[in-house]
Amino acid sequence: MDISLMVSQLKNEIAPLEKSIADKKQEIKTLRLRIGALEMEMQKETDTYDAMKMALDALELIPGNHVPVIKQDPVPEAKPEPVWKAKPLSVEVKTNIRKAKKVGKFDPTGVKIGEYSSVNQCAKDFGWNNGSMKKYIETNSKDKQIRLRGYYLEYLVA
Repeated sequence: MDISLMVSQLKNEIAPLEKSIADKKQEIKTLRLRIGALEMEMQKETDTYDAMKMALDALELIPGNHVPVIKQDPVPEAKPEPVWKAKPLSVEVKTNIRKAKKVGKFDPTGVKIGEYSSVNQCAKDFGWNNGSMKKYIETNSKDKQIRLRGYYLEYLVA
């Protein structure tokens, strides 16, 4: 008799636990569905944010239509000539021989969407070094660059 009493007592204790477990499983299922929906919404917003950020970065590369303000320096006072003579004009003054190569950024139709003042600036924007950037521009065709990035880079003629 003691065993049948124990069995009935265990059955009475199991019933509320089964109901509690079923309720909690249902709640977990509901929360998982809600988390999935939130992740999808967040992914859409993240994609939109990334697209807007890239558009903003591209627009910042385009020079604006503003007119630059030219500051005029005051007219300097006449200074007396120094005792020593300047070099004769026939001697050429060396200037900086190395010039920065400008790099243009073009969309697939050939419309300029940006410009870098040097290969170093372009490489810095990509997170590369200048040697890698030079090699990328010189060895990859326009078609391949468009396939890889959606635009192409090209040296601008000075």
